[in-house]
Amino acid sequence: MPVNRVRPILAPRARGRARLGPPGGGCGHAGHMGLLANNRSRQKKPIAVGPRAGRKGGNMKKVLVGVSVVLIGLAALFAAAGCSSGDTATARQYMKTADTAYAAVNSELTTLSSKATAVFTAALSGNLSSVNPADISSVATTTAKLLPQIAAVKSSYQKMNGLSGLQEYKDYANAMVKALDADAAIVSAGAALVAKLQPILASGDVAALNAAIQQSMTEITRIQTLQKAAETSYANAQKIKKDKNLGQ
Repeated sequence: MPVNRVRPILAPRARGRARLGPPGGGCGHAGHMGLLANNRSRQKKPIAVGPRAGRKGGNMKKVLVGVSVVLIGLAALFAAAGCSSGDTATARQYMKTADTAYAAVNSELTTLSSKATAVFTAALSGNLSSVNPADISSVATTTAKLLPQIAAVKSSYQKMNGLSGLQEYKDYANAMVKALDADAAIVSAGAALVAKLQPILASGDVAALNAAIQQSMTEITRIQTLQKAAETSYANAQKIKKDKNLGQ
């Protein structure tokens, strides 16, 4: 992830070596040593020490303290940058692991969708002879296997929420979690609907089947709505991944 540049500590006008002391010499005292020497040669009495004596030494101390604070701040900044870099690597590993698991689950979802669609198409057409009993059984079996897998993939994405910062990875993960939540709801609702229609399909009673389908329109509409939600959330996740250049 790109790291923001640290703004130079020195002001723009300080293009050369930073001056920690006042202009005129070395550590801030050399510029005045000649004057003090002349004063000592001209005066027999020692120079009086007034309230302003030691002011330059105090200024130097303040400057050194300020420099120390700056250096400590820089050390903390670089340490934070190091942590961010480590968290980014961890986030990418979490994302790669979760995406791989999602690809496997999505393959199962595609297979389930294909079989469930075949069942519903036959039911809606009234051509019950085209219904394959194996497809009906497969829907129940695949559903029982898929729901725990979807929950596991969801947990993999949610690991990114435990990292410090890296909001773009969290946004991607949360969008994928929404897609998975919709997928899980689709699988559950679809399996329940197939189970409801299974005895009627087996009986071959077209009139009873039509009545059952009419009574199930609420569930059918809900499944369609969930499908759109899953597609939208997945598309949002992929857009975040592309726009933020999260990569693999």
